[in-house]
Amino acid sequence: MVATTGAESNIFPTNATIAALAVFQLGLLVTVTPAAGRLLRRPTAWKLVVAVNVGALTVFLWHMTAYLVVLWAYEGLGGTLLAEPTVDWWAQRWLWLLAPSAVLAVLAVLFARVELAARRPRKGAGR
Repeated sequence: MVATTGAESNIFPTNATIAALAVFQLGLLVTVTPAAGRLLRRPTAWKLVVAVNVGALTVFLWHMTAYLVVLWAYEGLGGTLLAEPTVDWWAQRWLWLLAPSAVLAVLAVLFARVELAARRPRKGAGR
């Protein structure tokens, strides 16, 4: 929805496609809100949401770093990113989904320790 190779962006200036996407997404949100509210009243579902949210910011902050690590490693080993959706491009999709996810998982585990340590109350705090 943002842009394609050789084409102008849909975002700036905003066109009807982006406006239609926004209306669709808002309509979808309004449609699922009552069901999501009922589901999240269950303690098990709510605990899962809380557990996932603990690492959500870490994932958001580090996902592009994970992608770049994989990209630089791939190019360092002589690989070239394919620009056109050919058979070879489709054959590489597993690499571009799984490899950054694996690197991101490692980063999330490393930084989760730092985040959890930062949340612990410090001795002498609150005096």
